[in-house]
Amino acid sequence: GASRAFKQLSLELFFFSVVFGLALCIGVSFSLHNQGQGFVWIALGLPGVFLLLYCTVLNRHIGTATVSRVLLSCIAAILLPLPFLDTFWRIVCCSLLIFGFTCYDMLSFSVLASIIRAESLRPAKYFALGRFANAIGVVIGWIVGSIVLLASDFGDAVFTTACLSCVFLLVVILTFVRWPDYTASRIEDDRKNYWKQSILEIAEKADLSPRETEVLELLSRGRDTEYIHDVLFI
Repeated sequence: GASRAFKQLSLELFFFSVVFGLALCIGVSFSLHNQGQGFVWIALGLPGVFLLLYCTVLNRHIGTATVSRVLLSCIAAILLPLPFLDTFWRIVCCSLLIFGFTCYDMLSFSVLASIIRAESLRPAKYFALGRFANAIGVVIGWIVGSIVLLASDFGDAVFTTACLSCVFLLVVILTFVRWPDYTASRIEDDRKNYWKQSILEIAEKADLSPRETEVLELLSRGRDTEYIHDVLFI
């Protein structure tokens, strides 16, 4: 079955996606009618800069769990006043929500792959399940956003309820959920452990001796027979 880390990541991704779908629907609609399209497009473009900075400078020191908690906290702070703002500030806030989700979504690919590798899960199945949580969340967010925009009689009440409900869930998640903190060094360790475990499983199935397992390990590293002869004194 799926590991606890995978389930937590899927839940987190689903929640982020609901907020993203809601923010994108509301933000794009408001911006198209109020000449504020620039905010939304900037929010979709800037995460590339953030990802470049994180991957080249920050990822050795700041884990993805820390980034996730910071993004979740920021989203809670943005969602809380959102239903009570005028149109211009709603567009700005929705753009910030879109930016936060896009940053997280880019990082989630790496985290999802690391969890699948570390837990020896089936890659195709569990990667698809993780992304399915993303798709379902976006659809639900769009549905709520459409209700807000189309139902003039009770749209504001739905919007306020949706935003405050998301804030409540955020507080619960930030209080009780603990994520595995995948820094670049942690991911590299997971890769090494996964590779070593694979070697041991192959050796066990083939009933190899410890000496033969050493030879297999060196062969899997791409070493030639001359190198193996010198290292193992064969």
